[in-house]
Parts: sequence; structure tokens; C-alpha cells
Amino acid sequence: NAIVFSWDWRRQFDEVSRIFESFLENVVSKNGGRPVQVVAHSSGGLIALPILNKRGSELFHSVVFAGCPFGPGVLPYTWLTNGTSIGLNKRLLSPSVLFSHGVLWNFLSFGSDFDNDRGWSLLNLANKKEGKMFTALMDEDSENPLSDFNPIQPEDWIKHQLSIFQNGHTVSPEEIQHLKNSLDAGRSYRELMISSSAQSKTQSDPIPVVVLRSSHKKTMQTMRRKTIAEKKWEWEIIHGPTGDGTVHSVNTVPPPGVKHRIVEAPDQIHSKLMEMPGFVDVVLNELHTEWMSNQCGG
Repeated sequence: NAIVFSWDWRRQFDEVSRIFESFLENVVSKNGGRPVQVVAHSSGGLIALPILNKRGSELFHSVVFAGCPFGPGVLPYTWLTNGTSIGLNKRLLSPSVLFSHGVLWNFLSFGSDFDNDRGWSLLNLANKKEGKMFTALMDEDSENPLSDFNPIQPEDWIKHQLSIFQNGHTVSPEEIQHLKNSLDAGRSYRELMISSSAQSKTQSDPIPVVVLRSSHKKTMQTMRRKTIAEKKWEWEIIHGPTGDGTVHSVNTVPPPGVKHRIVEAPDQIHSKLMEMPGFVDVVLNELHTEWMSNQCGG
């Protein structure tokens, strides 16, 4: 039977992850102590990963990470600055609404080796950009990152007119404090995700883990600042054919330390990764067979 875990985008990931851990404990208890298969789509993978790393086979039978953005990307900047739509509704997730949510801050790059490596790799610039922080925000030539932008500094968001800080927006102290808290929480959670992976129980426990991804759809790569007048510019979104339309294939791979294998979902977009007829069932059955073999020492 499928049991769905629902969560609130407005909450910070560390809180949601604790709630999900309690949820899993309850499911396992009701399942006679037997660990469960977990299918995590998109942001759900980031919520589940630290628990998998810490608790291992105590809670997890096997895991499917479907289109999970473990690596950093440009999407949080585009959504926080331009908003996004749900179906035909373009107001529900406006920049001001998304600014108040806890979710998007967890996908930013804060300068870790993991974040920089994934970021420059998706642009095929890993060797050229050694020592430079990847932020996904590029200067005019699109080859170099903004030299005067550090995502952890609230004043840099204001200076570059990102998120709600555009079109002459009057900045309040409460907004600055909220931005600082959100950035601190996002950085702390990314540090937890990366550090826990280095000691992941998947290294010792027989837990089959699959990364399900699509790699050939046009996907946002960076935002390039384009000057249109003195002290006025707009952001141009640069795409590449390297993901599922939302998440780049290179970013779907968990941080080093998490044992896994990759399964490609041909020509699927991000929101449809779990809807291929029979495909996910085949993957889950394969994982169960692998788990059974591991239990038998095969």
C-alpha cells in the first residue's frame, strides 16, 4: 500500500525532515518493525536524505530519488525574482509569496566544494572555475559569475534587485531579518545534507538506492545580468538540454558517500517522472528483489 507524506512549503527543511522522520517511525512501527520503500520526488529527496544517512536500514527498505535537486541551481533565483505559475494561476506563487516560504533557500549554492563542483560541472566549466563560487548568476558575458554577489549576504540581494527587492521596492527591517534567517537556514541544511552523506549508512547497510532522472529536456542553467540603462538591468535566463526541464541531471546525484545507481527515464519532464505507466513499478520491484538478495547475503 502507498502511504503519502504531505508537507508545507512554508516550513524550513530541518523542521520538515524531523516531521518526516517521525512519520517513518510510525509507519515502520505499524508495519511490524519492517523498513519501508521510500519514493521521494523533487524536494522530497532533500528532506529524506539526512534521515537515510543517519538511520539507514532501521527505517529504509530501499529508496527512489526521482528528479531530486541535490546540487544547486538557478531555479530558486528565477522563482524568487519572477514567481512561477501553478497551471493558469500566476499569482498564487508570486515573488512575495515565495519569499515567505522556507523551501527555495535550500537549493542555493553557498560555496561548499560540493556545490561549486556540481555547479561548474553542469556548465562544463569545472576546470576553468577552480576557486570561484558558483552562484548560477553570471555577469554580462555569461562566462563569469557575478564578482560582487555572495548569496549569504542580504545586502547583495538588494543591490542586485533579486526576489522582492526590485522595481523601487522599499526595504523593511523585517524583510532583511527574514531573508537573513532564510539564508542561514538554507546554508545549515545544505551543510547537514553534505556532511551526513559523507558518513551515510548506505555505505554499510544493504539499502538499494536508485536515482531516477531525465537528461535531455531544455532546463534552466544560469541567469545573466543584462544592462539596459545606468544602474538598471534585467535578468536573462540561459537554458541547456541537460535535465528534466526543471532539474539538471548532474544535480540529481546525491552528495559523495551515498551509494546509488542511476536509472534514466527517457524524455520525461520533471512533473511526470513518477507517471510513466509501469516504469516506476518495475524499478520498485527491482529494488525489492535486490533488497531480498541482500538479506540473504547474495
